[in-house]
Amino acid sequence: MQERLYPSSVDEWDVETLEGLVEHSVAEDQYLEYKQYLRYPDHREPEPSKSEWRKDIEREFAAFANASGGVILFGMSDDIEYNPIEEPENEIGRHVTPYIKDCTPVPKIEVSNPLQPFSSDSGRILVAVRVYEAERKPISTSDSSFYVRINDQKHPMSREQIESMFIEADRRQQAIRSLEVEIARLRSVYKDQIEGLPDLSNVPPLSAVDESGIRNALQRNTYLFTNEDTESIVVRVMEILDEIASLKRLFEEGTRNMGRVSFRRYGDLNEHIQENLKSKTERLIELFEMLEDQTQISHPGRR
Repeated sequence: MQERLYPSSVDEWDVETLEGLVEHSVAEDQYLEYKQYLRYPDHREPEPSKSEWRKDIEREFAAFANASGGVILFGMSDDIEYNPIEEPENEIGRHVTPYIKDCTPVPKIEVSNPLQPFSSDSGRILVAVRVYEAERKPISTSDSSFYVRINDQKHPMSREQIESMFIEADRRQQAIRSLEVEIARLRSVYKDQIEGLPDLSNVPPLSAVDESGIRNALQRNTYLFTNEDTESIVVRVMEILDEIASLKRLFEEGTRNMGRVSFRRYGDLNEHIQENLKSKTERLIELFEMLEDQTQISHPGRR
């Protein structure tokens, strides 16, 4: 999500966030939707019906997930006035789940803690729900409809938009598979060639880590760069791949001319390279485990 007057993570939302929205008259946009009610308001007559009202909420979630994600703030009117809802007796998330459980696939969401404005009566709150951009698009609603968020509205998707998303989904799955292959290969070579280092009777197995193949596979998975958390992991992986490439250049330079590296003996250089190759490969595996936990990348062979 772009830089806004509110945090992208609703865990960081507080009363000051709400006051800022009102004070600055922050209107609905591509990433923000206001809803007065979390549950169907029985006093509304005669339209919409309860089923239509629930479908409308479900479509909001699907539309955000099919676009770039966003936040739905329950308890705020379209004209940016508080309309606090009665705080549920049980966990708030249980009142949100029914709106997404019949979507295919189910969108990923994050529910804030109860947010009570300074002007609100005790027991009445607002709730912010972050809808993450879907990793597998398009997401359909319970009636097999497809919606996407455009500016401050949800819109039915055209056949061309739906087909395009399915094509993109296939491309993404192929890219994910290529990365899964590289991660599995890294785990295998670590176990077979790197885990037992240092072994000074042999040269460092520098060709075991295919940093070029891993780098290319990551770059194909462009969606990893659209999320702050996954992007930070990928950036660190790239840095370690650069460090491994530097180890290779250092060893090649040392074997050609020890006088051009800062080691007095070949054995010292060999030990340095092997110890660093092992520690950096272990760090790569740790980072990929973090990436697997946050994405749909599978983890065969994981320790």
